[in-house]
Amino acid sequence: SRAGTTTEAGAEASMPDSMTLAAHGLRSIDLFLSTSSTGSLIQLPSNVSQTPYLAAKLSTGSIALCGGSACNVEDAQKSLSALRAAELKRYEAYGALAGVKMAVQAAVTWNVVFNPMEFGPIVPVSRAWSFAEGPASADWEYVLFDWDGFFGSYLLSVDQHDAVSKALAWSNFIQVVKTKTSAGFVPNYSAGGVKSVDRTEPPVGAQTLERMYKHYGSLHADAWLIELVFDDLVDWHQWFWSERRLPPLNLICLGSTSVPGRNDSNMNTMQGARFESGLDNSPMYDGDFFNEQTHQMQLYDVGMTSMWIAEADALARLGRLIGRTADAEALE
Repeated sequence: SRAGTTTEAGAEASMPDSMTLAAHGLRSIDLFLSTSSTGSLIQLPSNVSQTPYLAAKLSTGSIALCGGSACNVEDAQKSLSALRAAELKRYEAYGALAGVKMAVQAAVTWNVVFNPMEFGPIVPVSRAWSFAEGPASADWEYVLFDWDGFFGSYLLSVDQHDAVSKALAWSNFIQVVKTKTSAGFVPNYSAGGVKSVDRTEPPVGAQTLERMYKHYGSLHADAWLIELVFDDLVDWHQWFWSERRLPPLNLICLGSTSVPGRNDSNMNTMQGARFESGLDNSPMYDGDFFNEQTHQMQLYDVGMTSMWIAEADALARLGRLIGRTADAEALE
């Protein structure tokens, strides 16, 4: 009801009690409640009454909000009960880990969002983090991280036979890979065209893709996805060999490349190189042993080297699946 109106002659409008719901990472919602029994309508603040809002009478009990077709409270309750039972049924396959499945699914799907700057649904690490510059609305704040995003896709792929989870996993995976910079690597972060052009994160894209591909057991049905991202993942792998190889042993190291004209306080610094590890605060990287001329941390990183080798193996296997035999042999 609009501010200042009444339902009964002589009944005065009353200012309601209010509360604000602020779910983590979402825009807040203001609730206004009147306990008046005189039949008066709620007098809303002008900044609320002049915008779209929903008013409902709670004294009659439950309220159902339905979309697409008319329904009543009883119909809505039956539908929700059936959907809940079907969802709980899915957890039975996980046995003693059903509770873990429920928790992981709730956490990951909470972060599933759509943003017009991307080509499909994405799974950021948090709704509350955003590196997007000047979004038109708070709804469009977001950021994608490299290996965090790949792990998000893998967590979504746990349900082997769920078409929605599979579509979300594929969509997010594609968006993360396609953040690739002009230099050829998947950046540490990307948001609305803003991305880290000096550093990446651990190379786990091909390994994640191979696991999801085998997990779904779809074989050639999903070969299109491998074909879509294969060259991007190969470029990224080769970039490591070109830019993050530390002599004389030629193992992979961490780094942060200097890029003229880009404003990032962590660029070409020890901290920027730490961020490339994906383990930002690890004590392994305490101290300052960064070479500003080579843009490399002066530390042979066995972990990054191992992931880079495992990535080559996964890429070779994926290459053979789509007939890229020459690339597979080169990677081997």
